[in-house]
Amino acid sequence: MIRKEDKDKYLTIEDINKPSVRIGVNPGGTNEEFVRQYLNKANVTVVENNLDIPHLVAEGTYDVMITDTVEAMLYAKADPRLYAAQTDKPFTNSEKGYMIPRGDFIYASYLEMWMDEMKLRGNLMPSTKSGWNREVLPFYFTTCVSPLKKFENEHNPVLN
Repeated sequence: MIRKEDKDKYLTIEDINKPSVRIGVNPGGTNEEFVRQYLNKANVTVVENNLDIPHLVAEGTYDVMITDTVEAMLYAKADPRLYAAQTDKPFTNSEKGYMIPRGDFIYASYLEMWMDEMKLRGNLMPSTKSGWNREVLPFYFTTCVSPLKKFENEHNPVLN
């Protein structure tokens, strides 16, 4: 993720892997691992709180934040100064897993039903070289996240 004004400046790893480029990265995850492996010439700062990095990029403290495509798109949508670069050609592809509480069969059944629906609609595809099907994102955030939060609140004994 970069500043929108720099969207034509950082197009490749070579463009980023320079001593003059300041990268803010969160500690200990796949993003830091990627930065250490492929961007070892850049000026790297580990920022303890990952949530601080986007506004620091927007303000110019850092030039680049290495993050996943979905996170970059969400931050760029929330802050018009930011730009989610390389969303159509990410540097790497990774899969994510989500944990749910053991024994929560109602929640697990809801998630399984949602996954089946996504597959039937053709919106859920495995990760490929071109990344996730872009149709998934709007569907996921409008169809899944809001109902899940509502469902979670309705079925969480702590909240009731």
